[in-house]
Amino acid sequence: MKKIPLMAAAACLFVSSLLSAQSGGIIDEILAENEISAESAAYLILCVAGEEPASRREAMERMRDRFARIGEKPTVGEYAFVLQNELGLPRGFFSTLFPGPRYSFRDLKFLGIIQERVHPGDRLSGERALRILGRALEEKEDRS
Repeated sequence: MKKIPLMAAAACLFVSSLLSAQSGGIIDEILAENEISAESAAYLILCVAGEEPASRREAMERMRDRFARIGEKPTVGEYAFVLQNELGLPRGFFSTLFPGPRYSFRDLKFLGIIQERVHPGDRLSGERALRILGRALEEKEDRS
């Protein structure tokens, strides 16, 4: 039971160290969001992909084609779908046949990247997005 909060804290520290070159204010704003915006999700994903957008709006412009099917407030499944595609995380059988948020969510759940009790259609908070991102980066490094 005590391992879960420690792992969550470690994941947040890991992601924040990767984003340390960015403005701490932007990360604080993202963490404070109860429902993360598509711009904030794009900003986080581009930062860990090696591109460094100047703002969340610029990040959204760069990822406009990849976020075309995603609404203004992405769900956990939609975030998993974009994250899986951008980081090149492994895909399962159904995710390969029918790419989309539902099966990307299931793949990341199977890999242990999404650990919370959530559903693909649930809204995503900034804190949860950072935790998922941290575990996704750990998974990518383990597979490298």
